[in-house]
Amino acid sequence: MSKKIVTITGGNGFIGRILQSGLRKQGYQVVVFDRMKGFWVDLLRGRYLGTSTKRIPCALSSMLRNVMRFEESLLLKAGIIVPSKDDILDLRSRLVDRFRGSYAVIHLAALPHPNVPGATDSDFRRINYEGSVNVFEAAKEAGVSKFVFASSCQVYGINKPVRIDQFPILETNYCPTLAEGQSMYGLLKREFERYLEQECNQVTGIQAVSLRLEFPGVRSRFPRRGILLYKIFLILEKASSMICGSGRNVVLKYTPSSCLPNPEPGTKTTPSFSAARTNSRSFFHFGVSILMNA
Repeated sequence: MSKKIVTITGGNGFIGRILQSGLRKQGYQVVVFDRMKGFWVDLLRGRYLGTSTKRIPCALSSMLRNVMRFEESLLLKAGIIVPSKDDILDLRSRLVDRFRGSYAVIHLAALPHPNVPGATDSDFRRINYEGSVNVFEAAKEAGVSKFVFASSCQVYGINKPVRIDQFPILETNYCPTLAEGQSMYGLLKREFERYLEQECNQVTGIQAVSLRLEFPGVRSRFPRRGILLYKIFLILEKASSMICGSGRNVVLKYTPSSCLPNPEPGTKTTPSFSAARTNSRSFFHFGVSILMNA
């Protein structure tokens, strides 16, 4: 039996590299769609010691990552690392050709947080929204079955929420506007979620899943601060209970761990996205692999 192909846009970013490793171990064939790739990128973006919790490896990982980041910038300037032509804003027909044959597209490529230096509101709209629409429409046209979107808890303005309706925080929780202090990053994440829901309610053949992540991995600079969502197994295994609209779009819930007590044995637990300190590598890629088979 041939392996299912999963294409990851932004596949050589932090989360993308975690997924590459994890999905391959789960038996998938992974295709990376990223401007930065090749031997030197693979070497310099390895997360060496990145999940260690011991003091010395922790300190070394920070130093090592800074050195590798600096070396990558030098190789770019010297022309030794040459960016590929992969571009989420490329002609849709070219993206269709790249995605054709893929079982799933995991869309990570984007400006990664609200405070990217030098990024304007128009940059966020062009890359994070218009680029995402382009990728989804190409995946749909290419016959891809599953589309996984890396959304964010920034849709709630999670650093300084305007209103929390309840705990656990549901996907129906109020999402602030720009006038209420929302960032363009968070606003467009929510806008694209709505786009996916609308499109998947109108078409058949593709399921879109939005994962509202917040700090979804271990930064090599601060490995002990890594946060992922410790009930991701429960969420993805029970995704059918969280289906929106026609059942082709899934938006997951988020619950801060400090607000959700551990249930008593035998107590039925509502699937929720809960932040907790854990080994992000195994949780994230295993969770997505469950989703792939849902």
